Amino acid sequence: MENILKEITGVFDGEKMIVSDGCSIIVPRNYASKSMLLVGTELIYRVTDKGSYFKQTNVPESMTAIGTVIKDCGELKIEIKHDGLMYKMLFLKSSETFYRLKEGDEVVVRYPEKLSLYDNNWCVIEAKI
Repeated sequence: MENILKEITGVFDGEKMIVSDGCSIIVPRNYASKSMLLVGTELIYRVTDKGSYFKQTNVPESMTAIGTVIKDCGELKIEIKHDGLMYKMLFLKSSETFYRLKEGDEVVVRYPEKLSLYDNNWCVIEAKI
């Protein structure tokens, strides 16, 4: 049986877990990628006498779309259409390497149901078509 030494709760922002006091904890890219973490996912970072790990506690509603890999300001992004508008989505760079993405590729993505017109939006790549 492991003893819990500390638990910290927060929300995944696409790269790290933001906690209530404004501090952040980096979420390992391999965990975020394998778990297909969506922005807005509530997490617990648990430190025990046997190690530490993240646990998902609440996952936001999501949608799936087919997107196209584009180059925008020198970096690859995924362009999708949502509610009649085009969005340029950020994604984990480990997916770029894993899927060997290049401009023009089509991908299946999952993203939070609520998108921002002003902030960066993140998606999770589920497959390359």
